Amino acid sequence: MACDGFLRWSYNSWVENPLTDSRFRTWPAGDTYMVYPDARSSIRFERMVEGIQDAEKIRALRKKYTEDNTPESLAKLKQLEEAIEYFNTREPFADWQDRLNDAKKLLN
Repeated sequence: MACDGFLRWSYNSWVENPLTDSRFRTWPAGDTYMVYPDARSSIRFERMVEGIQDAEKIRALRKKYTEDNTPESLAKLKQLEEAIEYFNTREPFADWQDRLNDAKKLLN
């Protein structure tokens, strides 16, 4: 699965008092923004940053392992590709959290 970007309909569309109550009509609390006022982060924003870092690390490792072109580096590349191939789906699986933790260990 290739991703060329990230579309988010709202970055800082705050409700009247987001530090007290972040609900807005029928949307889940906090769904109308990625960050809070006064440069406060959010779980959504931190997870997005983490995902970008993981994607960049995958890109860098693919390049390194391919350029090294040794049996060891190609084995590592195969292991990496197998670990992340699982997430190339839109269907949820019961063990996704365990697989995510395993893939993150491999990345780190």
